[in-house]
Amino acid sequence: MLIRIATVGDVERMDQIAFAAKASWGYCAEMMLRWRGELMTSPETIRAWPTFVAVVRSEVAGFVQLDPVRSPWALESLFVSPDHMGRGVGRALIDRAVAAAKSSGERVIRIDADPNAANFYLASGARRVGTIAAPIPGDGQRFRPQFELPID
Repeated sequence: MLIRIATVGDVERMDQIAFAAKASWGYCAEMMLRWRGELMTSPETIRAWPTFVAVVRSEVAGFVQLDPVRSPWALESLFVSPDHMGRGVGRALIDRAVAAAKSSGERVIRIDADPNAANFYLASGARRVGTIAAPIPGDGQRFRPQFELPID
């Protein structure tokens, strides 16, 4: 696996991965349409924000993007293609994001997570610091966990 800086040419594949990964958690078509804008990566942010892709056998298998405008930096996106989940791609991407934040003097990365990703972030060393109500059709009690990932 190779982790490299993302380019504008990666955006289409990144969007495909984000949609496929989110859909793999069983969300209904209505919610996927509602989240469409949030799941897409802006080419402008590719140029301005730390954004990395994981390449496995010459295919982009996942990506991570940090928002350095926020203080502390925030994890804007981290998605892995369902075909590559559970194979260390997400962990390699989070490690690269931490290295980028650390090199810029950050001490923590904030994460607004999908509930289905909570165990991944906990296993990556993040601390749960709260929740945000995020009800959806069929799950009026849904919450998005909030994490902080310390940078040592």
